[in-house]
Amino acid sequence: MRNLARGLYDVPRSHPLLGDLLPTAEAIAQALARRDGATIQPMEAMAANLLGLSEQVPVKAVFLTDGPSHLVTVGSLSVELKRRPLRKVGSAAPISSLVFAALRSLGKGNVSLARVSHLRETLSPLDCKRLLKDLPLAPAWMHPTLRYIAGKDR
Repeated sequence: MRNLARGLYDVPRSHPLLGDLLPTAEAIAQALARRDGATIQPMEAMAANLLGLSEQVPVKAVFLTDGPSHLVTVGSLSVELKRRPLRKVGSAAPISSLVFAALRSLGKGNVSLARVSHLRETLSPLDCKRLLKDLPLAPAWMHPTLRYIAGKDR
């Protein structure tokens, strides 16, 4: 058992060539959220990268949370949780929040047909159904794009 931060431990995974591996940023953020009973959501740039809409990888993993703010550094990996109100973090389904954040990262002017088509192919029919259900929680400029992603012909 390895101590990562105060009250945060993990069992290191071992690789034959690399030795002990660090946990992923998402695993650390999930553990902090579980410990604090909070909800988390990746920030915009990270959400775009996770959904394959951007090739840019953020240097520091930043997550929004309705719990306390934290900054945890494990080796060279830095994970930050930034406090936001629950209505901004936990109001929609996790997949919907991820899509909303990714589109916010791109901005209204940079949402291209190729990126939207990629999302349409990536998301499952169940995810698309959930996206339509959470549509009222998204900014108005996203509504046509989200309707297209969740298209009726699925």
